[in-house]
Amino acid sequence: MANKMHMGVNYIPSQGWLYSWTDWSAQSIRADLTAIASLGVDHVRVHCIWPIFQPNRHRVSPTALAHLRELVTIAGDLGLNVS
Repeated sequence: MANKMHMGVNYIPSQGWLYSWTDWSAQSIRADLTAIASLGVDHVRVHCIWPIFQPNRHRVSPTALAHLRELVTIAGDLGLNVS
């Protein structure tokens, strides 16, 4: 049995770049991930900006986590894994 080679890309959103976590556009994310999936890759690596996700040691942003959850859901719908 041959092992399947996994191919992935680092994902930086085309709109808003790394600021997209705070200026969220699910439509833009879906368009980006659809284009990425069409390349035949099987996963994307996303970059969670620490100060956005955990602005201080006592708080984790529920909004940033919701955006991450939505991105993972969109990616999954398109057959992409996320790391």
